[in-house]
Amino acid sequence: ILLPVLYRGTRVAVWLLGIEAWKPLRRLTARALRQCWRVLAISQHTIDRFRRANPDLVDVRVQVCAPAVPAIAIAATEMSPSHDLSRPYALIVGRMAANEQYKGHDELLEVWSRVLREVPGARLVIAGTGDHEARPRAKGRRLGLDDTVVFTGRVSGERLAALYRDARFFVMPSRNEGFGLVYLEAMRAGKPCIASPGAAEEIVHDTVHGFIVNSRDDDALTAAMVRLFADDELCRRLGAAAAAHVAGRFTPAHFRERVYDALDLRAVPLMC
Repeated sequence: ILLPVLYRGTRVAVWLLGIEAWKPLRRLTARALRQCWRVLAISQHTIDRFRRANPDLVDVRVQVCAPAVPAIAIAATEMSPSHDLSRPYALIVGRMAANEQYKGHDELLEVWSRVLREVPGARLVIAGTGDHEARPRAKGRRLGLDDTVVFTGRVSGERLAALYRDARFFVMPSRNEGFGLVYLEAMRAGKPCIASPGAAEEIVHDTVHGFIVNSRDDDALTAAMVRLFADDELCRRLGAAAAAHVAGRFTPAHFRERVYDALDLRAVPLMC
């Protein structure tokens, strides 16, 4: 599709959005990419993975242009009466799809009993759905976690905002995020995050806005969650720093500035 457009002299900007760009490109696609006016990516991690998969394109200039999240007024929405979330809970938000089993649901379920030994009464809330939602649900039952793990299924935007608001912290030890917008959503609500190495490190700074832990390291993952459940002051401090980080770098105004800079739009009169 791109080549005919490029041959007409149209200036084309391409955005690398994550794992879809981490695969070897077909020859014609690679040829078209070389002729694009601008190539942008949502994270440096995505650029690195793109270049690793396409070594013949390492000379193509790619610029990071990170996304943002809008400000949101989190209403005092009551939790569904079918879910008793009065006890402190950790929150993960993500699709449970057959091709996205890297999000960290399995790792969290596998260590949750260890967390409970240190923090009796804690809960893990899993928000989201997908074509493989039945699998982690069954795993939770098999591990005897029915009373401490809540699967919310699909939730409304208002309900999700309330879940972020009332969570103790956000945890998604994903191994393959292209960026990780959910981290920004949690941080916007003043929640510290636990994430894994990769794109998340460009958002969540270790010991500043939360913790970066290897998702395969059960001890480290357990310790990070136990620490945030147990230490009120640490949780408050990291959450406040997280909210300030989003407000200072990841608002729609910041995103607009990044896009304008990346596409040289300041030099071009904009049509209203």
